[in-house]
This record gives sequence, structure tokens and C-alpha cells, in this order.
Amino acid sequence: MKKILLVAGREFIATVSTKAFILGLLVMPLMLGTAAIVFPRLLNPRNFKTRGEVAIVDPGGRAIADIRAAFLPERVAERREEQARLVLNQAPAAVRQVAAAGTAKMAAAAATIAPDLRLVERPGTVDLQKEKAWLLEQSDMRHLALIVIHDNAVVASDGVTYGSYDAYVPVSVDDRAMTEIQQALQEGIVNARTRERGIDRSQAEALVRLTRGRSITVTKDSEHATVRGINQLLPMAFVILMFMGVMTGGQSLLTTTVEEKSSRVMEVLL
Repeated sequence: MKKILLVAGREFIATVSTKAFILGLLVMPLMLGTAAIVFPRLLNPRNFKTRGEVAIVDPGGRAIADIRAAFLPERVAERREEQARLVLNQAPAAVRQVAAAGTAKMAAAAATIAPDLRLVERPGTVDLQKEKAWLLEQSDMRHLALIVIHDNAVVASDGVTYGSYDAYVPVSVDDRAMTEIQQALQEGIVNARTRERGIDRSQAEALVRLTRGRSITVTKDSEHATVRGINQLLPMAFVILMFMGVMTGGQSLLTTTVEEKSSRVMEVLL
């Protein structure tokens, strides 16, 4: 038994002291650490701020007033709060309590990164080719987009089908900046449509809005609140476990291959 333990200890020390084993052992923690640090910064960077100028061409002139109001900094902040409130309403009660506790800090953080979008209104008869060249000009305020509103964006030509807008952007425009612009344009054009038809938008939205109801799981013995998100978390957990298995198996294969090659080299030399 003592000899078996000595042999096993020697094999263990010989295995864990190889470069292949050490390298394979460090690969996975490095990958996980890099993902944990880099991905949150890429998806939600705290220092990102949308800043620049947006040129608007509204040939009909029906939507420009509502678009101007939608691009106001105060309205942008209110729109962000409304979106966050809608997301929280769909979240479990525990998440809503945590979010409520940090509301002040979240509001202060949102204020520091509020977008600075300046609207540049162009006449409806402007030369679009010259305006496209304006996008590529260098200035202190970046030229983010040139927006051309369709003639039927507010009033449908056939009474049913509405138009939209065309967005001309430079190559290096950020998708997050375009999301802010799109949200403001959507609000402005929809407000113009409802105003043109004499409809109260807040009442229309209240009619079609439905908050998610409370889900209760019923068993033979009791009832309890349904734990949401398990269907999404389980596949992720299995993927992580599979990844860990592949990495662990790869480490063993890498160690075995290096040892075999080393043995072959020693045999050739001897």
C-alpha cells in the first residue's frame, strides 16, 4: 500500500508540475475573469454619453413641433424613467424592492449620463446632398444623423398606411445614440399623429397597456408565488456546465498529449 501511495504521489506531482497542466488550469479562470470584467463594460458602460447634433428635415412641417418637444433634455429623462418603471413592473417583487432602495442613486447616475442631443432644423426644400456632406464635417459637436420625415408620416395618404422617416448616419455612429434618436422620433411622430386625429395619447396607451399579473403555483399541499426566470436560467446553467466539462477534458487531453510527445522525444534521444 505504501508503494502504491508513493507511485501515485509521484505521478500526481509529475502531472501537476507540467507546463501543459498549469496552462490548462489557468485558461478557464482567465477566460471567466475577462468575461466578467469586459462584458458588463461593453453592454452598459457607465461613462458613455450620447452627445451630438441631429439635423431634421420635415417637408410637411406637421411633426417638427412634437419632435422638438421629444428631444428636450427633460423629456428624455422622463422617457428613461418611464422605461425603467415598465421594466420593474414586469420584475419579481424582490427585484422591485431592491430597485426601490437604490432609486436615488440610480436617478443621480442617470442624470450624469443624460444624452445631450441638439436638434438642427432644416427647411423642407433643403438640398439633401449638401446635408449628407454635413454629416462628414468635423466639429466640436458630432453630427450624428440626418433625419428626413416622410410626407405621409403624420397624415396617411390613403387613410390607413403611414410613412416613417429616413435616417442618414456617418460610418462611426454608435448604436446606442441611434436608439436614443429613434425613441425621440417615435414619440414625436406618434404625438403628431394623435394630435392630428384629435386623440388623447395617454388615454389610448392606458387602454392597450396591461401589467403582468401575479402568478401563483398550485400544488397538492400549498400555493406559492411562481419563481420566474427558471426556464431561462436552466439552459444557461447547462451551457456553463458543458463548457466547464469541455475545458476540463481539454486540459486532460492537452496534458496527456504533451506527456506522450515528451516520452517519444526521450525514446528517440535514447
